[in-house]
Amino acid sequence: MGTGATGPTGDQGGTGPDGPTGDTGPQANNYFLTFTISNGVPTSGTRYANVGQNVLSSEVGIRLPAASTLVGITYSADATPGASRTYDVEVISDPAGTPSIEATLAIGNAESADSRRDLSVAIGATTLLGVRMTRQADAGSSSFTDVVIIVELSIP
Repeated sequence: MGTGATGPTGDQGGTGPDGPTGDTGPQANNYFLTFTISNGVPTSGTRYANVGQNVLSSEVGIRLPAASTLVGITYSADATPGASRTYDVEVISDPAGTPSIEATLAIGNAESADSRRDLSVAIGATTLLGVRMTRQADAGSSSFTDVVIIVELSIP
């Protein structure tokens, strides 16, 4: 007995439905802390920034609620530092105790408009942050009086 002929191939089945979409991972949120200096930097060479109306960051600082990443510092002033004076904007931890510099933005003698430095500095949970300006070159008080410093943090 012989083998019969092969029949035609059947139709291909359709594509099944898509599976469910996976969960979205956590998204980081950026927060901006604003510090101000309204009296310039004195001849002593250091001025702590305010965290509120006449409240110095050297007295209270701002406590972070969670571990964060310092992602940027922005500086703006009403005038240039003048002469050959240069300054550092320093983001510091433990400003009321033993300050430790977390990040620095160097300000040249001709800068007044927005200066920014992008960073990626890990900051621990419950860290107390403050800001100060320190003169790095030359002497005398600053020629600017109004300074705004914005510290940008990414908190997951």
